Amino acid sequence: MLNTNISHNYFVNLNEQRVVALVKRYLSANPQYCSCAGCVTDVIVMTLNQIPPHYIVKDSAAEYAYQKISDSEIIRHIVNNIEIVKKEPKNCLRK
Repeated sequence: MLNTNISHNYFVNLNEQRVVALVKRYLSANPQYCSCAGCVTDVIVMTLNQIPPHYIVKDSAAEYAYQKISDSEIIRHIVNNIEIVKKEPKNCLRK
């Protein structure tokens, strides 16, 4: 019988955590780009939609999980998406 008590609290998308960390690191090193919550969220969401998800059970050995995509490939998507958001900001809070 299926356990209906399963919730999203039991699993996590590792790539979501990686994208958030890489976006923060990239924008910290490149202050010429807008880092308001709206622009950062747009970049994160766009990037997550372009890369494969990588779900694991929470609290498992995440450091041993196979990476389906490299950090450099994620950063390539991030840089491209930052440029798109810069040209056409949709949710910028600094307009």
